[in-house]
Amino acid sequence: MIRHMIRADIMKARRTVLVPIVFLAPLLTFLYECTNFLLRIEVMIHQAEEKQTGLWQIFLYDKQFILSLTIPLSITLAASVIANTEHQGNAWKQLLALPIKRSSLFLGKFALLFLAICLSGVVSYFVYLLFGLFFDLGDDIPWMQLLGDSVLPFLCSIPIMVFQLYLSISIKNQSFAILTGALSSMAGLFFALSPLTKWIPWAYPLNGSTVRLNYRTQHLILNPDLMYVLICSFVIGIFSLTVAAWLFARKKEV
Repeated sequence: MIRHMIRADIMKARRTVLVPIVFLAPLLTFLYECTNFLLRIEVMIHQAEEKQTGLWQIFLYDKQFILSLTIPLSITLAASVIANTEHQGNAWKQLLALPIKRSSLFLGKFALLFLAICLSGVVSYFVYLLFGLFFDLGDDIPWMQLLGDSVLPFLCSIPIMVFQLYLSISIKNQSFAILTGALSSMAGLFFALSPLTKWIPWAYPLNGSTVRLNYRTQHLILNPDLMYVLICSFVIGIFSLTVAAWLFARKKEV
C-alpha cells in the first residue's frame, strides 16, 4: 500500500519544485567551492602542505561547513513542498477518508522525502567528482571516502527529516516551518562545534563527514565519531518517526 502511495506522490511531485530542490545542496556546495578554489587556490595549497595532506582531503573538509547548512535547508524546503501539495488542494480530508491507515499515509510522505534527500546525496557524489577533476585535485581519488562524504551527511539527517515533515504537515502556513528549518540549520553549525551539543540531531550533517581536523596536531584525520553519529541518526530517526506517525494517526484533522 505504501508503495502505491509513494508512486502517486512521485507523480504529484513532478508538478512541483521538488526536483530542483534535490539539486539544491550539491549545486550550492559546488558554487561555493568553485568560488573558494578560484579566489583562494594558493591558500588551499598552503593548507594542504601545512596539514600534510592532499587537495582532495582539503576539499572534503572545507565543503562540510556549507553542506551542514544546505542539507537541513534542502530537507526543510522538500518537506514543505510535499506537505503543501496537499494543503493547497485541501486534499488532506480526502486522503484521511481513504481506507488507509493514517500512520501509513505519514510513512508514505516520509518515504518520498527520504528518497528525495538520498537522491540529493547521490547527485552530490557526481558533482564532487566533477569538481575534483575540473580543478585537478589529484590523481589519487579517494573513491570510497568521496562516496561516504557525499551520502552519509544526508543519511545522518533522518531526525531532521521527520521533524520538518511533521511540522510542515501539522501547520498549514509553511512560512513557519521554513523559518524554523532555516534557523535550526544555522544553529546546527554551532551545535556541531561544541562537545556538549554535538549530539543534537541538527549537528549530525556536519558530524556526518568522514574528515575531521585534529585541533592538537592541526592534521586532518578520519572522523572517529562517524559511526556513532550514523547509529544515533537511525535510532533517533526511527523512534521519532514512530512517534510522529502515531501522533499523525491521532489527529482528527490536518
